[in-house]
Amino acid sequence: MRTYISAAAPFLWARVSRQGKVKQQGEVQSLAELPSKLRSDEIYAVVPGEFLVTNEVSIPSRNRNKVKQALPFALEEKLSEEIESFHFLILNWNPGENVIAAVLSRKQLSLWQEQFANAGFALSGLVAEYQLLPIHPRTNITIATQPAGKTSIHWASGIGVTLDSTLVDIWWNQSAAKIDAAGVNSGKLAKQLLLLSGETSPDVKEWKIGSTFPEWIQHWQKGVNVLNLLPQTRDITEKRARTPGLRLAILLLVMAMAGKLGIDGYEYVQLEAMNSQFAREMSTLLTETFPSEKRVVNAKIQFRQKLAELQQGGNTNHLFQQLLVLISPSIRLSRAEIQEISFREGALDLQCAVNRFSDLDSLKGKFEQGGVLKVELTSSGSLGTKVTGRFKIQLGNNS
Repeated sequence: MRTYISAAAPFLWARVSRQGKVKQQGEVQSLAELPSKLRSDEIYAVVPGEFLVTNEVSIPSRNRNKVKQALPFALEEKLSEEIESFHFLILNWNPGENVIAAVLSRKQLSLWQEQFANAGFALSGLVAEYQLLPIHPRTNITIATQPAGKTSIHWASGIGVTLDSTLVDIWWNQSAAKIDAAGVNSGKLAKQLLLLSGETSPDVKEWKIGSTFPEWIQHWQKGVNVLNLLPQTRDITEKRARTPGLRLAILLLVMAMAGKLGIDGYEYVQLEAMNSQFAREMSTLLTETFPSEKRVVNAKIQFRQKLAELQQGGNTNHLFQQLLVLISPSIRLSRAEIQEISFREGALDLQCAVNRFSDLDSLKGKFEQGGVLKVELTSSGSLGTKVTGRFKIQLGNNS
């Protein structure tokens, strides 16, 4: 038997057979209250979806090990810490197709393992909550409202996101064009999404699957395999393995910049010259990839210029979605009212209303917690009994 247990209170749990059927389920306020018989099961922690960031990237290799080796370097520039601080996973990939990848903090992984160990449970696996959302055979995405004002979204490809429910309209307007058909667990939300898109709306159907993961599991299709996010072996992101993979990573990233694979959602990938050999390789690869570049003055700058040209008009949907995920908890905690939001040049332009001017400073501080976002309060003013503020929000810290 496998038992899925929430990693945050209230602790929901579901005991699932090998055939994917829920045999028992319940809810407790602490891990210590869980039935003792569960300790003999395979234990999977179900973590809040906000902690798992997913991305879609293209990597020109038909070898899974090489793809895994290049993945951390492809995403490095958009991380707030060194790549050794993160666990990288391939959620979905077939040779010749884009890679659906996930990034998870190693520190947070350790905290979850310690939390369950202190309660007498040894973790066999770990999944993000939205990974347990079923996908209807006639749709390519499931959208589910949850308690506490959250909404989880799961694509058939493996990409997922958990947002504050007040941001779902914004996400939908950006993503609807890529959706063929959506299953939604709320009739009210289904109507809301249909009204947003009007005549151009994808097919949106109410699918009564419930609002918690024990209910979702009961709607799984036969043969569903949920990917375990828990590291099983040491991987490329550990320091001892970083140098041997450098040459391959450089080559793959350069090919990405050339348009042979675009790194979806990113405006540029910055390659730093590690040593003189690295610089020589950069120059060689530049002329091989861009034959029109007959004269190499500064390979790094020339790569940037070429990438900027290639990225004009490119797809930035994943970056937009990532920024929504990152601001979502702060919006929910501060109870700020979103008045206007737009996305351009890799940044969110967000206007919201709060009760006091001091609340704007507090909201800015919440956005900046963790050092992942660079936040600028560009203007503020009063409107009736409310105070309004406009923020420019992008990836990268303020240091």
